[in-house]
Amino acid sequence: MSKDLKSLARQFQIHNRAENKSEKTIVWYEASIERFCRFVEEWKEAPPALDDLNIEQVELFIVELQTRPSIVNCPFAPAREQHLTPNTINGYVRALRAFSHWLYLSGRTRTWTLERVKPPRTDHNLKNVLTEEELRVIFQSFNPDCFLGARNLAMVTLLLDSRLRAGELIALKLKDCDL
Repeated sequence: MSKDLKSLARQFQIHNRAENKSEKTIVWYEASIERFCRFVEEWKEAPPALDDLNIEQVELFIVELQTRPSIVNCPFAPAREQHLTPNTINGYVRALRAFSHWLYLSGRTRTWTLERVKPPRTDHNLKNVLTEEELRVIFQSFNPDCFLGARNLAMVTLLLDSRLRAGELIALKLKDCDL
């Protein structure tokens, strides 16, 4: 049985596809495990092995994620350095825990190695809520008698009523709606 972390990660990806996990979940797990493998390679200057997936190494990885700035490339703003948010770091840890749990359940390890690793606390930032006056101004800015105005009014109303994210709204198809 392979002890190479990268080949085990590929097998984990195949397993997740076989279980019909969402593409976003599969890509996130893959990116998280790949970043952990790069961290281990830099730290010990050798390819990551199964033994490297342990509590101490993951805690070092968490500290690395918390302290090293990342380059943010946004098409609408200049590139800048920014630290990862606690929510993003929490996601990395949850992905590694899922991988570790799969290794245990599939018989590749004798124990669930990362069972006791707690993901870092996340921020529970409350978003500012629009006032009634601000909502009134937004709704009055649309002309429901023209196509674009009616479309935009419907989109904003759907966003506010359903709490969809903008990306979810954009990806929404007619077949997704129960009319």
